[in-house]
Amino acid sequence: MPKPKRLDLIHVFHFKAWDAAERKLVTSENQLVKSDDPLWAQSGLPKRDSIQVGQELLTVVSVVLHGAEAPGLPEKRLRVWQTYWVADRLTSSAAWAKVLGVVDRLLGRGDDAAAIVLYAAEELPGDARPALEAFARANLPAGRLIRVSDLAVRRVPARYAPAASFSDPSQAAGLRTTGAVVHGTDLVPAVLAEGDTADGATLRPGERIADLVASGPPKLVRAGGRVDVLVTRGGATRLALEDVEVLSAAPASQNSQSDARQVAVSLRVTVRQAVYLAAAQSFAREIRVLPRAPSDRGRGDQGLAVGSGL
Repeated sequence: MPKPKRLDLIHVFHFKAWDAAERKLVTSENQLVKSDDPLWAQSGLPKRDSIQVGQELLTVVSVVLHGAEAPGLPEKRLRVWQTYWVADRLTSSAAWAKVLGVVDRLLGRGDDAAAIVLYAAEELPGDARPALEAFARANLPAGRLIRVSDLAVRRVPARYAPAASFSDPSQAAGLRTTGAVVHGTDLVPAVLAEGDTADGATLRPGERIADLVASGPPKLVRAGGRVDVLVTRGGATRLALEDVEVLSAAPASQNSQSDARQVAVSLRVTVRQAVYLAAAQSFAREIRVLPRAPSDRGRGDQGLAVGSGL
Protein backbone atom coordinates (compact mmCIF):
# COMPACT_ATOMS: atom_id res chain seq x y z
CA MET A 1 0.00 0.00 0.00
CA PRO A 2 1.46 3.43 -0.90
CA LYS A 3 2.47 5.65 1.98
CA PRO A 4 -0.13 8.36 2.74
CA LYS A 5 0.74 11.82 1.52
CA ARG A 6 1.56 14.45 4.09
CA LEU A 7 0.87 18.15 4.00
CA ASP A 8 4.07 19.90 2.92
CA LEU A 9 3.29 23.41 4.12
CA ILE A 10 0.68 26.02 4.90
CA HIS A 11 1.29 29.66 4.04
CA VAL A 12 -0.80 32.46 5.57
CA PHE A 13 -0.19 35.85 3.97
CA HIS A 14 -1.58 38.50 6.33
CA PHE A 15 -2.61 41.89 4.94
CA LYS A 16 -3.31 45.04 6.94
CA ALA A 17 -3.74 48.63 5.77
CA TRP A 18 -4.28 47.39 2.25
CA ASP A 19 -4.82 50.88 0.88
CA ALA A 20 -1.11 50.82 0.13
CA ALA A 21 -0.49 49.46 -3.37
CA GLU A 22 1.93 46.79 -2.20
CA ARG A 23 -0.41 45.59 0.54
CA LYS A 24 -3.53 44.72 -1.46
CA LEU A 25 -5.01 41.29 -0.81
CA VAL A 26 -6.27 40.74 -4.35
CA THR A 27 -4.08 42.08 -7.15
CA SER A 28 -2.42 40.90 -10.34
CA GLU A 29 0.87 40.86 -8.41
CA ASN A 30 -0.43 38.41 -5.80
CA GLN A 31 -0.42 35.18 -7.82
CA LEU A 32 0.65 31.66 -6.91
CA VAL A 33 3.01 31.64 -9.90
CA LYS A 34 3.79 34.51 -12.24
CA SER A 35 4.05 33.86 -15.98
CA ASP A 36 7.78 34.68 -16.02
CA ASP A 37 8.73 32.47 -13.02
CA PRO A 38 11.91 30.57 -14.03
CA LEU A 39 11.26 27.53 -11.80
CA TRP A 40 7.53 26.98 -11.44
CA ALA A 41 4.54 26.87 -13.80
CA GLN A 42 0.83 26.21 -13.49
CA SER A 43 -0.70 23.11 -15.09
CA GLY A 44 -4.16 23.69 -16.51
CA LEU A 45 -6.82 26.06 -15.24
CA PRO A 46 -7.78 26.58 -11.57
CA LYS A 47 -10.89 24.73 -10.38
CA ARG A 48 -13.25 25.20 -7.46
CA ASP A 49 -13.24 22.45 -4.85
CA SER A 50 -15.05 22.07 -1.56
CA ILE A 51 -15.00 19.90 1.55
CA GLN A 52 -17.23 19.65 4.60
CA VAL A 53 -15.47 20.99 7.71
CA GLY A 54 -17.69 20.41 10.72
CA GLN A 55 -20.99 22.10 9.87
CA GLU A 56 -19.48 24.45 7.29
CA LEU A 57 -18.64 23.92 3.63
CA LEU A 58 -15.09 25.11 2.89
CA THR A 59 -14.57 26.16 -0.73
CA VAL A 60 -11.09 26.56 -2.20
CA VAL A 61 -9.40 27.24 -5.53
CA SER A 62 -7.50 24.08 -6.49
CA VAL A 63 -4.58 24.16 -8.93
CA VAL A 64 -1.55 22.04 -9.86
CA LEU A 65 1.95 23.54 -9.98
CA HIS A 66 5.03 21.81 -11.34
CA GLY A 67 8.65 22.83 -11.04
CA ALA A 68 11.74 22.63 -8.85
CA GLU A 69 12.86 24.45 -5.72
CA ALA A 70 16.19 25.32 -7.36
CA PRO A 71 17.92 24.75 -10.73
CA GLY A 72 19.17 21.17 -11.04
CA LEU A 73 16.85 19.72 -8.40
CA PRO A 74 14.22 17.10 -9.28
CA GLU A 75 10.92 18.44 -10.55
CA LYS A 76 7.88 18.25 -8.25
CA ARG A 77 4.16 18.30 -8.82
CA LEU A 78 2.14 20.09 -6.13
CA ARG A 79 -1.58 20.24 -5.47
CA VAL A 80 -2.35 23.71 -4.10
CA TRP A 81 -5.50 24.92 -2.31
CA GLN A 82 -6.09 28.64 -1.84
CA THR A 83 -8.78 30.61 -0.03
CA TYR A 84 -9.16 34.08 1.48
CA TRP A 85 -10.04 35.15 5.01
CA VAL A 86 -11.88 38.50 4.97
CA ALA A 87 -14.50 40.00 7.29
CA ASP A 88 -14.16 37.03 9.65
CA ARG A 89 -15.19 34.51 6.98
CA LEU A 90 -13.56 32.34 4.31
CA THR A 91 -14.17 32.70 0.59
CA SER A 92 -12.44 31.25 -2.45
CA SER A 93 -13.66 34.08 -4.70
CA ALA A 94 -11.16 36.89 -5.29
CA ALA A 95 -13.99 39.21 -6.40
CA TRP A 96 -16.05 38.46 -3.28
CA ALA A 97 -12.96 38.95 -1.10
CA LYS A 98 -12.61 42.46 -2.54
CA VAL A 99 -16.27 43.25 -1.85
CA LEU A 100 -16.11 41.96 1.74
CA GLY A 101 -12.97 44.02 2.37
CA VAL A 102 -14.62 47.21 1.14
CA VAL A 103 -17.77 46.58 3.21
CA ASP A 104 -15.71 45.85 6.33
CA ARG A 105 -13.84 49.15 5.99
CA LEU A 106 -17.04 51.12 5.36
CA LEU A 107 -18.52 49.62 8.54
CA GLY A 108 -15.43 50.66 10.50
CA ARG A 109 -14.29 47.12 11.24
CA GLY A 110 -10.73 47.56 9.98
CA ASP A 111 -9.04 45.89 7.05
CA ASP A 112 -7.38 42.72 8.35
CA ALA A 113 -7.39 39.93 5.75
CA ALA A 114 -5.32 36.93 4.73
CA ALA A 115 -4.64 34.67 1.78
CA ILE A 116 -4.34 31.04 2.96
CA VAL A 117 -2.44 28.55 0.80
CA LEU A 118 -2.12 24.79 1.51
CA TYR A 119 -0.07 22.47 -0.67
CA ALA A 120 1.07 18.86 -0.79
CA ALA A 121 3.07 16.72 -3.22
CA GLU A 122 0.90 14.95 -5.80
CA GLU A 123 2.41 12.13 -7.84
CA LEU A 124 -0.91 10.92 -9.24
CA PRO A 125 -4.08 12.99 -9.69
CA GLY A 126 -6.03 13.03 -6.44
CA ASP A 127 -3.47 11.44 -4.11
CA ALA A 128 -2.75 14.74 -2.27
CA ARG A 129 -6.39 15.37 -1.41
CA PRO A 130 -6.55 13.20 1.77
CA ALA A 131 -3.66 15.14 3.35
CA LEU A 132 -5.18 18.50 2.47
CA GLU A 133 -8.63 17.47 3.73
CA ALA A 134 -7.24 16.06 6.98
CA PHE A 135 -5.36 19.26 7.73
CA ALA A 136 -8.34 21.49 6.96
CA ARG A 137 -10.63 19.41 9.19
CA ALA A 138 -8.27 18.72 12.08
CA ASN A 139 -6.78 22.09 12.97
CA LEU A 140 -8.66 24.26 15.42
CA PRO A 141 -8.26 28.03 14.94
CA ALA A 142 -8.08 30.52 17.79
CA GLY A 143 -11.53 31.35 19.14
CA ARG A 144 -13.08 28.00 18.10
CA LEU A 145 -15.72 26.60 20.43
CA ILE A 146 -14.70 23.01 21.24
CA ARG A 147 -17.12 20.17 20.46
CA VAL A 148 -16.74 16.58 21.64
CA SER A 149 -16.55 15.52 17.98
CA ASP A 150 -13.37 17.63 17.61
CA LEU A 151 -11.49 15.49 20.14
CA ALA A 152 -9.95 12.04 20.41
CA VAL A 153 -8.74 10.18 23.49
CA ARG A 154 -5.09 9.17 23.83
CA ARG A 155 -4.55 6.65 26.63
CA VAL A 156 -1.15 6.73 28.35
CA PRO A 157 0.14 5.67 31.77
CA ALA A 158 -0.61 8.32 34.40
CA ARG A 159 3.08 9.13 34.90
CA TYR A 160 3.39 10.11 31.21
CA ALA A 161 0.24 12.23 31.03
CA PRO A 162 0.62 16.04 30.96
CA ALA A 163 0.47 17.57 34.43
CA ALA A 164 -2.68 19.50 33.47
CA SER A 165 -4.95 17.51 31.18
CA PHE A 166 -8.53 16.39 30.68
CA SER A 167 -9.62 12.88 31.55
CA ASP A 168 -12.73 13.01 29.37
CA PRO A 169 -13.57 14.95 26.15
CA SER A 170 -16.78 16.29 27.73
CA GLN A 171 -14.65 18.30 30.18
CA ALA A 172 -13.32 20.45 27.31
CA ALA A 173 -16.59 20.69 25.37
CA GLY A 174 -17.96 24.24 25.36
CA LEU A 175 -14.58 25.84 26.05
CA ARG A 176 -12.92 28.12 23.48
CA THR A 177 -9.39 27.92 22.08
CA THR A 178 -7.19 30.94 22.88
CA GLY A 179 -4.66 30.06 20.15
CA ALA A 180 -4.38 27.76 17.16
CA VAL A 181 -4.29 24.06 18.14
CA VAL A 182 -2.57 21.73 15.67
CA HIS A 183 -3.94 18.25 15.05
CA GLY A 184 -2.40 15.58 17.29
CA THR A 185 -1.26 17.86 20.12
CA ASP A 186 -2.47 17.37 23.70
CA LEU A 187 -5.31 19.69 24.63
CA VAL A 188 -4.59 21.30 28.00
CA PRO A 189 -6.45 23.97 30.02
CA ALA A 190 -3.72 26.54 29.29
CA VAL A 191 -4.86 26.88 25.64
CA LEU A 192 -8.58 27.15 26.47
CA ALA A 193 -10.88 29.75 27.97
CA GLU A 194 -14.50 29.76 29.05
CA GLY A 195 -16.71 29.52 25.98
CA ASP A 196 -19.54 31.55 27.49
CA THR A 197 -17.55 34.70 28.24
CA ALA A 198 -16.78 37.68 26.07
CA ASP A 199 -13.90 38.81 28.33
CA GLY A 200 -11.25 37.26 26.09
CA ALA A 201 -12.81 38.29 22.79
CA THR A 202 -10.42 39.85 20.32
CA LEU A 203 -11.90 42.98 18.78
CA ARG A 204 -10.85 44.46 15.47
CA PRO A 205 -10.66 48.24 14.94
CA GLY A 206 -14.15 49.74 14.97
CA GLU A 207 -15.75 46.83 16.84
CA ARG A 208 -17.50 46.92 20.21
CA ILE A 209 -19.21 44.43 22.55
CA ALA A 210 -22.89 45.16 23.11
CA ASP A 211 -24.56 43.59 26.17
CA LEU A 212 -28.33 43.23 26.23
CA VAL A 213 -31.19 41.10 27.48
CA ALA A 214 -33.52 39.94 24.71
CA SER A 215 -36.30 37.48 24.05
CA GLY A 216 -34.98 34.23 22.59
CA PRO A 217 -34.40 30.52 23.24
CA PRO A 218 -31.50 30.19 25.72
CA LYS A 219 -30.70 26.65 24.56
CA LEU A 220 -30.20 27.74 20.94
CA VAL A 221 -28.48 31.10 21.45
CA ARG A 222 -24.93 30.03 22.30
CA ALA A 223 -21.47 31.59 22.38
CA GLY A 224 -19.84 31.18 18.99
CA GLY A 225 -23.17 31.17 17.15
CA ARG A 226 -24.74 33.95 15.12
CA VAL A 227 -28.11 35.68 15.42
CA ASP A 228 -30.41 38.22 13.80
CA VAL A 229 -31.86 40.96 16.01
CA LEU A 230 -35.50 42.11 15.79
CA VAL A 231 -36.62 45.37 17.41
CA THR A 232 -40.32 46.02 18.02
CA ARG A 233 -41.41 49.60 18.63
CA GLY A 234 -45.02 50.68 18.63
CA GLY A 235 -46.82 48.49 16.13
CA ALA A 236 -43.86 47.70 13.88
CA THR A 237 -41.09 45.11 14.02
CA ARG A 238 -37.82 45.74 12.19
CA LEU A 239 -34.89 43.48 11.36
CA ALA A 240 -32.27 45.74 12.96
CA LEU A 241 -29.15 43.55 12.69
CA GLU A 242 -28.38 40.32 10.87
CA ASP A 243 -25.65 37.69 11.09
CA VAL A 244 -24.20 39.03 14.36
CA GLU A 245 -21.66 36.95 16.30
CA VAL A 246 -22.60 35.90 19.84
CA LEU A 247 -19.62 36.22 22.20
CA SER A 248 -21.44 35.04 25.32
CA ALA A 249 -24.93 33.90 26.24
CA ALA A 250 -26.77 32.92 29.41
CA PRO A 251 -30.43 32.42 30.40
CA ALA A 252 -32.11 35.47 31.91
CA SER A 253 -35.32 35.82 33.92
CA GLN A 254 -38.56 35.65 31.94
CA ASN A 255 -40.27 38.85 30.82
CA SER A 256 -42.83 39.59 33.54
CA GLN A 257 -45.30 41.08 31.06
CA SER A 258 -45.20 38.46 28.28
CA ASP A 259 -43.68 35.40 30.01
CA ALA A 260 -41.31 35.14 27.02
CA ARG A 261 -38.03 33.31 27.54
CA GLN A 262 -35.10 35.68 27.68
CA VAL A 263 -31.36 35.44 27.19
CA ALA A 264 -28.52 37.76 28.22
CA VAL A 265 -26.10 38.08 25.31
CA SER A 266 -22.88 39.86 24.38
CA LEU A 267 -22.69 40.63 20.65
CA ARG A 268 -19.80 41.66 18.41
CA VAL A 269 -21.02 44.83 16.67
CA THR A 270 -19.86 48.10 15.12
CA VAL A 271 -19.92 51.39 17.06
CA ARG A 272 -23.09 52.50 15.23
CA GLN A 273 -24.81 49.20 16.01
CA ALA A 274 -23.76 49.39 19.69
CA VAL A 275 -25.28 52.86 20.03
CA TYR A 276 -28.50 51.71 18.34
CA LEU A 277 -28.85 48.66 20.62
CA ALA A 278 -28.21 50.78 23.73
CA ALA A 279 -30.99 53.15 22.66
CA ALA A 280 -33.30 50.28 21.68
CA GLN A 281 -33.20 48.91 25.21
CA SER A 282 -34.86 52.15 26.31
CA PHE A 283 -37.38 52.81 23.52
CA ALA A 284 -38.23 49.32 22.20
CA ARG A 285 -41.21 47.29 23.38
CA GLU A 286 -39.24 44.11 22.67
CA ILE A 287 -35.81 43.07 21.43
CA ARG A 288 -35.65 39.51 20.11
CA VAL A 289 -32.66 37.46 18.95
CA LEU A 290 -33.17 34.79 16.27
CA PRO A 291 -30.50 32.04 16.20
CA ARG A 292 -29.11 31.19 12.75
CA ALA A 293 -27.96 27.83 11.39
CA PRO A 294 -24.13 27.48 11.54
CA SER A 295 -23.85 27.40 7.74
CA ASP A 296 -26.27 30.30 7.13
CA ARG A 297 -24.26 33.46 6.44
CA GLY A 298 -26.77 35.10 4.09
CA ARG A 299 -27.44 38.81 4.35
CA GLY A 300 -29.54 41.42 2.59
CA ASP A 301 -32.75 41.68 4.63
CA GLN A 302 -31.55 44.19 7.23
CA GLY A 303 -34.07 47.03 7.55
CA LEU A 304 -37.03 44.81 6.65
CA ALA A 305 -40.02 46.05 8.66
CA VAL A 306 -43.54 44.72 9.21
CA GLY A 307 -46.30 46.87 10.73
CA SER A 308 -49.54 46.09 12.51
CA GLY A 309 -51.63 46.39 9.34
CA LEU A 310 -51.07 42.79 8.21
